[in-house]
Amino acid sequence: MALTSIRDLYNGVIPVQTGILQNNSHYIKLSDAYLSTYKALVDLLDPQQLELFNRITDLQGQIDAMDAEFRYVQGFRDGAGIMLDVVGITFTE
Repeated sequence: MALTSIRDLYNGVIPVQTGILQNNSHYIKLSDAYLSTYKALVDLLDPQQLELFNRITDLQGQIDAMDAEFRYVQGFRDGAGIMLDVVGITFTE
């Protein structure tokens, strides 16, 4: 099952409420620590090392995005399974 509307929702094609996570103080602290550590590391690298580091972070970002999308869609599937269970319907793929 493609679940395109759920993927569209995740990828921002369908707008959703924003700002919930960003207003979390723990999130803000982690984000600030990440950015300051990132800047400190980048300042230590020579151009060749920086290119390699950027490649690694780009690849990690792509992997993280794919994993987050999968988990987002899976969360909807899990929720649908719970709803079916609540109303007494058994579903198997």
